[in-house]
Amino acid sequence: MEIKIEPASSIVEAREDGTITLTFRRADGAEWVQPHTLDEALRLAERLTAAIQSV
Repeated sequence: MEIKIEPASSIVEAREDGTITLTFRRADGAEWVQPHTLDEALRLAERLTAAIQSV
């Protein structure tokens, strides 16, 4: 299954407990929220950047 995420449909929120919450909205309107620690969020950002650059 291919999931397309528009840049304007993702929300990043830093929380007081040290987590970063990533909220994604798909083209069909479905949403999901993923909380991450800062280290996890940085690793995810690196993976997403590598995936985008490989296209």
